Amino acid sequence: MLFVQIFIALIVSTPLSMAEINGVIISDKGGLDDYSEFIIYIKEGNRFPKLTSKKQKIEIGQVNKKFTPSVSAIETGSSVDFKNYDDIFHNVFSLTPGSKFDLGVFKGEQSFKDDLSSTIKKNNQVTFKKQGKVDIFCNIHEDMMTSLYVFDHGYFASINQDGQFQLPTPENGNITIVLDGNRIKKPIAKKFNVKDLPKFLKIKFKSVDMKPIKKHSKKDGTQYKKTQWDIDEDDFY
Repeated sequence: MLFVQIFIALIVSTPLSMAEINGVIISDKGGLDDYSEFIIYIKEGNRFPKLTSKKQKIEIGQVNKKFTPSVSAIETGSSVDFKNYDDIFHNVFSLTPGSKFDLGVFKGEQSFKDDLSSTIKKNNQVTFKKQGKVDIFCNIHEDMMTSLYVFDHGYFASINQDGQFQLPTPENGNITIVLDGNRIKKPIAKKFNVKDLPKFLKIKFKSVDMKPIKKHSKKDGTQYKKTQWDIDEDDFY
């Protein structure tokens, strides 16, 4: 069972007056090279006054048969542009209830019919309207996965490569701060009263190797198997 402790660094003795908490996350293994595969948020965010909308368009690329970034966060109504920077085919899709989509086969800027018989005009942008975690895969490459967190409030933040974050908070009330990502077995949660928050929050956690890719089927429900895509893929078409 994963044992997690959250340590609070009290830089000053006075509570926060601004609606934001600065902090850092630190692995128990002495630090990771990249902490950007984490997300931090307030669990009860939709109970508090709405912040200025963070609706935006972000990019999730496909590079060297990997999604980059592997973890992202947006507010409902925001869009994601899935760009293929590889010189091979990809087929990005999700079967997450309420956020299902299928971009079909595409290579670079060109989209194709599933049988590759001809090119088609298609926009590789998806707008997400339902809150929740969306698991996104490639229908061709089983080992490709990215996690997209969609929030119906603005009380969330990405973690930068050095582990630093700036998390918006309400002016008062009880909150639960949650840390989640691909290097912890399960989300870490800690309850606070906003008035008792320190000015700087330090979260130490026990990290693990990258989680194995979630067991999943292809977009049609069948299992992955080796095909022509896996043989001379880089030389195909």
